[in-house]
Amino acid sequence: MLGMSVKMVIEAYKDEKFTQKASPESFTLQINPESFSLLHEALSGNPVRDASSEEINRVASPSKKTLALSFPLDHTGVVLLPLKNGKSTLADTIKLFLNVCITINGSIHISNYLKIRWGDLTFPCRCDSAEVDYKLFDPLGNPVRVIINASFTEFIDEETDEKQQNNNSPDMSHLVTIKEGDSLPALCYDIYGSTSYYMQVARVNKLSSFRNLQAGSRILFPRLDK
Repeated sequence: MLGMSVKMVIEAYKDEKFTQKASPESFTLQINPESFSLLHEALSGNPVRDASSEEINRVASPSKKTLALSFPLDHTGVVLLPLKNGKSTLADTIKLFLNVCITINGSIHISNYLKIRWGDLTFPCRCDSAEVDYKLFDPLGNPVRVIINASFTEFIDEETDEKQQNNNSPDMSHLVTIKEGDSLPALCYDIYGSTSYYMQVARVNKLSSFRNLQAGSRILFPRLDK
């Protein structure tokens, strides 16, 4: 079908909006996986205190899926390495995969944002881990076959994530990603319409100081019972 990938491709991007591809741009699997798994994890969690100190069951943000993927790379000559990767040796092909998925991209100071495409699957994500399992060697001890086992967590950009969490409603619990310059009282005002709940929010999140919020951290703002 038009638009479907014949071979599974892992595309690398250097921004969370998936508009600017990084270099190297992609990794094409030599042999498609026989299967993959998608973990859908419930995030109900343990009871917490709400902003007025009443115990409630947490309403968490939508669950992010985890994709587990296992696939072979073979340099015995039985199957040719993909021309799209531009690599002729097994070692260089492994290095390309790690560069695309694991290695820090110097322009963004983190590993690449990724999209995995195959058939109807389009999965925006970041790679959590990759294990290279060496299976077969030539007479000189050089590897000629490996199995790569990798785990990817779905990535949703901050703007979309916050929309899904409905962060403007005090009747819901929200997870908010902290940005530079954010303060707990100001965030409480944005969510609850009052700054007076910042100490309760600090206690729920076990914050030692509400004045020094770390950018990139996530803080739970519990549901406000009326």
